[in-house]
Parts: sequence; C-alpha cells; structure tokens
Amino acid sequence: NHDLWILDQHACDERFNFEKLCENTVIHEQQLMAPLPLELSPSEENCIQENMGVFKKNGFRFKFDADKPPRQRFALTAI
Repeated sequence: NHDLWILDQHACDERFNFEKLCENTVIHEQQLMAPLPLELSPSEENCIQENMGVFKKNGFRFKFDADKPPRQRFALTAI
C-alpha cells in the first residue's frame, strides 16, 4: 500500500471544531405565552410529524390536536 495523503491542516481543524460544536450545542428554547396556531397544508403537517425530532433538536415545539380539522392541527408552543 503506497497511498499518499495530503491534508489541509486548517480545514481539518475547522471540520473537527464544527463536529464538536454540533455534538455539544444545546439549543435553549423559549416557551410562547400562548400557542401560535399554524395553518399548514397536509404535506406540511406530515413533514412536521415525520421530522419532529429534528425540530425538537433545534428548539421548536409543536402542539398537535387530532380533533381539529386538517390544516389547523398544529400550533407552535416554543422556539
């Protein structure tokens, strides 16, 4: 095996620092005084449901009310 690797030390350091930052950063959310009703298309509602973990990780919280009609089932509770 005669591979030669040439690495940009600065770029490697930036990549390392970015990955550490992503692992250790905690987004602090702020509760809204009152839930903010959202009017979403069915596909947008589906997108929120499928990606709830991503939204939570980034500080967004939603309230889901299955009794409400489509397009009005989500309300934003924290950002």
